[in-house]
Amino acid sequence: MKKLVVLLALVLLAVLAVTPAAFAQATGPEQVITAFNTAFNGGKWQDALALFSDTAVVRTPADVYVGKGLAQSWLEARIDVDKVKYDLVAGSLKVDGNKVTWEIKPSTGSNLLAEATVENGKITSLVLKTKPTPTAVPAAAAAAAAPAAATAAPTPSALPTTGGNDGGLPLLWLAVLGVVLVGAGLAARRLNA
Repeated sequence: MKKLVVLLALVLLAVLAVTPAAFAQATGPEQVITAFNTAFNGGKWQDALALFSDTAVVRTPADVYVGKGLAQSWLEARIDVDKVKYDLVAGSLKVDGNKVTWEIKPSTGSNLLAEATVENGKITSLVLKTKPTPTAVPAAAAAAAAPAAATAAPTPSALPTTGGNDGGLPLLWLAVLGVVLVGAGLAARRLNA
């Protein structure tokens, strides 16, 4: 009995020792990208590289890096040589399944749009694109659109309602009526039996 208690205590200690490490690992797409940004901006390219799969592809506006070895070259060059930091633009991080998109502001240059694919807790693809700049509407196009806008019907302040919203009250009354009819039917059956 004493051996069983000691064995259970050791198993419990082992589970408690392993559990924090298991939870600390980033596995969800958002957690992986957050860990990547933290490592990148902290100058820890080794930690950032650990988040890439062996077959990862990194696409930048200038080059394509295929495989973990070339991803390491890109990380080392950006972090150690260029000393670049990528600040996450607030509110730009979006997750759709295993794809994560966000906007980053590099310490040098214009903002970039980033898109990563995360599978099994590893980045399999990281694409950095220059953010498109909005184009101005030429004056002639704006002038041509002005008469059409002036003759267009006014935009309603709210959408019209259709069907009304009765809150399901008729459905409730129908259910109550059904219960009453079933009860009346059972009572009539009992009287006839």
